[in-house]
Amino acid sequence: VKLNDAIIEEWNFRFGFVVPGSTNAWEQQIQSATKTKTESDDPSPSPPMDAKFLSGNVTIDTYFYDGDDLMATKCMRIYYD
Repeated sequence: VKLNDAIIEEWNFRFGFVVPGSTNAWEQQIQSATKTKTESDDPSPSPPMDAKFLSGNVTIDTYFYDGDDLMATKCMRIYYD
């Protein structure tokens, strides 16, 4: 996840064997932090950033590999209403 082209979060997922020629689906849900630092003694998560600031400035870049070989990439720019 990038904010103004700077990486702010990174997640790595590994998948097992996929049957050749099969059709597979991937669903992903990303939820923002809901607590503020004053609501909890735990310092994380941080308060959510303002949607007006984030809108159009956040991208999610996804890379798909087969071993060390890059097979595909996807970049989504996020806009909030």
